[in-house]
Amino acid sequence: MYSLDDRYVLSGSDDTNIRIWKAQASDPYKLMTSREKQSLNYRKKLLDKFKYNPDVKKISKKRNLPKYLVNHKNVKHIQRESKFRKTKNVEMNSRQGTVDYTSEKVKKVASSGVIDGQ
Repeated sequence: MYSLDDRYVLSGSDDTNIRIWKAQASDPYKLMTSREKQSLNYRKKLLDKFKYNPDVKKISKKRNLPKYLVNHKNVKHIQRESKFRKTKNVEMNSRQGTVDYTSEKVKKVASSGVIDGQ
């Protein structure tokens, strides 16, 4: 739900917490002077005017993640690929019928603790 002035977004959760978020993450919390407001409006108008320029479009779509999260994501991806490659190698280099094939969907359901109909 948006606030009446459209500056904040309110969200509620099942644990009865209400969170308040800024609608525009770059907007400051403080009261702005008229000069700051004019500068902010000018930058917004420039973005609207040049939004179809490829360079401006690329900058507006880019979302930076902290370096720690990017590295962690890359490590997880490498681990997932390595595990998949290992299971494929085991299947290919084993005698037919010795290694049971289970799909990824079944593996995920089994690992979450759900047992056949319980």
